Amino acid sequence: NAWNNTFDLRGLTTDGGGNYGVTGIQFNTGQTELINNLVILENAASNPGPAGTGTYAALRFQTSGTPGVPPANLRPTSSNNIYFAPNIPNSFLYMEGVATTALSDTFSLRNDASFNLNCGLFKTFMAGREQNTVTANIPVTVSATGIVTPTATPNLADNNALPIPGVNADNTGAVRGTFPDIGAVEFTSSAPIDQ
Repeated sequence: NAWNNTFDLRGLTTDGGGNYGVTGIQFNTGQTELINNLVILENAASNPGPAGTGTYAALRFQTSGTPGVPPANLRPTSSNNIYFAPNIPNSFLYMEGVATTALSDTFSLRNDASFNLNCGLFKTFMAGREQNTVTANIPVTVSATGIVTPTATPNLADNNALPIPGVNADNTGAVRGTFPDIGAVEFTSSAPIDQ
């Protein structure tokens, strides 16, 4: 399970090899619940994107599933996540499989412009899972101790997390209130945006 995490993978550059890709969250065959995660993948200005057989995926189901069938092991309570991957070839908000020759059920803004809407292809495919999940490139700052905090307000991470019983504080020890924030850190916004 992954709850209330921030994966900020910005400034991605190739490693100089022939194949290059990055995944924010990857899950396999065990039961998985994803709630309130903020996953941002973004290229460095000098990087054109994945290379060779590599892909970018904010969320990846490692096994090539049955096309058109959502992964049964992604729990129906999975929701309220924010995924971002650049809108370039071989870059996906969600995908299944590893090699570019064997991908299935790929979703990006290129094939699902309505990703943030309940009628979007991704949410229809997920059949009840991820219904309050959206895509947004949320600006952040990184402290000297590695704490990643959203900066621009308003934004979709503010006050849009699902309260989780027993999760009462963020990674800095700040109290998570009645309307917690998506990601690892609570922050203050001038005007929250409803999902």
